[in-house]
Amino acid sequence: MIYELKKEEFSNVLPLCVGKNCNLEIISILQGNNYGWVFADNPQKPRSAVIWSRAEGFYFIGESNNHDFNDFLTELVEKNIKPRSLELQKKYFEYSFIEPEWEEVLKKIFEYKNLENDFQRVYKLYNYEEARIAPFDLEEGFEIKEVTEDIFKENLNNLEFIKNDILHFWGCNDKFFEMGKGYCIIKDNHIVSICMMSNLSDKEAQAHIETLPEFRKKGFAKRMLIEYLKHCRENHLTPYWDCTDDNIGSYSTAESLGYELAFKYPLYWTKF
Repeated sequence: MIYELKKEEFSNVLPLCVGKNCNLEIISILQGNNYGWVFADNPQKPRSAVIWSRAEGFYFIGESNNHDFNDFLTELVEKNIKPRSLELQKKYFEYSFIEPEWEEVLKKIFEYKNLENDFQRVYKLYNYEEARIAPFDLEEGFEIKEVTEDIFKENLNNLEFIKNDILHFWGCNDKFFEMGKGYCIIKDNHIVSICMMSNLSDKEAQAHIETLPEFRKKGFAKRMLIEYLKHCRENHLTPYWDCTDDNIGSYSTAESLGYELAFKYPLYWTKF
């Protein structure tokens, strides 16, 4: 049997997060910071669980050979997760795992689906090098601003850019402004790029960056990250970076600031 856990039961799954390669996305939800849902074989003492991050996908943790959990996974996905995902306009079932033993188990369970796979890279910043994180001037006409509640009072013509990002990762503005941090680049009352804290645990913080296509390759991501890294250092948070294995531009930006490759993990996906 698989149960959907109540928010106050999420922390019961934390003991399954063992080892140094536990994804921040998992811990941020289990600690009650970010937006997601949790399913497990037992609400109080789970042996296996799947964490559903609204923004990132699904993560399997715990015992991979737990028949009390595995035998009900197909039903969970098809009758519960699929309709809810489609309602959220998410057409893909994307999953990963911590323990490598899950790989073959899940392949067998979902063999009826046309699975594709890739790898994700996780980078972390352990040492701050002042020369790498020194601020620099933007092109004339562009301004960097911190994302605070006051920014919603400004006459910006595409505030949805920020609002949608907050909703995607945090579920509501209050949670983000209480715990998160963000920056944006503005030109002519138009937001052209954002750098928003996307996942947060008691030890690590992840940034999500998005730039409008016509304003890319101008150094905006790096400039905002420099401000973001200052916040992480002041709050004793290890900066965490996650991107696909083929996203050279993304991890090159991270490496230029001193992020180091921490680990890689497999990622599988299929259409619902």
